[in-house]
Amino acid sequence: MGSGRGQSRRAQAVQALFIPEAIWAEEKWSEFLKSSGLERTKIFSYYSEDRWKKMLSEGEREKLTAELFKDAVAVGAIILSADYEVDDFEFKVKSEKGAYNPAIDVFLKKRPDLDRRGVVNVHYSFINSDTLSHSEVRWALAQIASAVTSVMCADVGTRRR
Repeated sequence: MGSGRGQSRRAQAVQALFIPEAIWAEEKWSEFLKSSGLERTKIFSYYSEDRWKKMLSEGEREKLTAELFKDAVAVGAIILSADYEVDDFEFKVKSEKGAYNPAIDVFLKKRPDLDRRGVVNVHYSFINSDTLSHSEVRWALAQIASAVTSVMCADVGTRRR
C-alpha cells in the first residue's frame, strides 16, 4: 500500500475540474408565482413605478434586470455556485445608439477588469402587458442565468492562470 498520496492527488484533480454554473430552474419560478398569487401580475407594475410605461430608460432596465435576478435567486429559480452571491453581480445596459432593445452586460462587482471574451449578454423585450409568468420573462431569466454562468467561468478561468 503506499502513504495515501494517490488519494490526495485524485482529490486535487477533482477540485481542479470545478466549473461554476448558474442553474435556471423554471419550475421553481412557476411555484413561486403560483404560491404568491403573482402569475397574472404585470412585470412593469411589479418592478417599475410606472406600470403603463411603454419603454424603459437604461437605468430602469438595469434596475428591473437586477431585481428580477435577485428575486429568482431568492426563490431558488436561479441557483448560483457556492462561491458566489446575488450581490456579487451588477447589470449594465450596453449603450448602442438607436437600439430599441440594447443588450445588458453582467459584471462581477469585485472584478470589473475581467476579460469579457466569451461573456454572454442578456437580451429581452418586455412590454407593459407581459406578466411575470410570460414566456419572455422566463426567456430573460434563462439568459440571465447563462450570462452569470459565463461571467463566473471567466472569473474562475482568470484566477487559475
